[in-house]
Amino acid sequence: MVKTAKKNELSKSVSGRIDEILRFTKLPIQELAHMTGINIRSLKGYQIGSIPITLESVLKICTALSIDFHDFCDFNKRLSQKKFMVTIGSAIVSSYRKEEK
Repeated sequence: MVKTAKKNELSKSVSGRIDEILRFTKLPIQELAHMTGINIRSLKGYQIGSIPITLESVLKICTALSIDFHDFCDFNKRLSQKKFMVTIGSAIVSSYRKEEK
């Protein structure tokens, strides 16, 4: 029973973090899926908490958006919107440049 409660807490925390990222970046979830290489259905499942996220998916999100892994996983504090907007802007530009090549 304890494991289920902790898993639910983790799913809610990850869901909140993904919502926070989408809110800060104003990216549609489809674009985040494209940038990270995560299947859209999986990403939506992580967002609503119906699918447990894998470490690999967390790392893909962090890498694509230049988010420090520890910052992503520190659910007791919010991401810094100012810092986040600078890094996400760079990540989006980089993503589009890769597509042009």
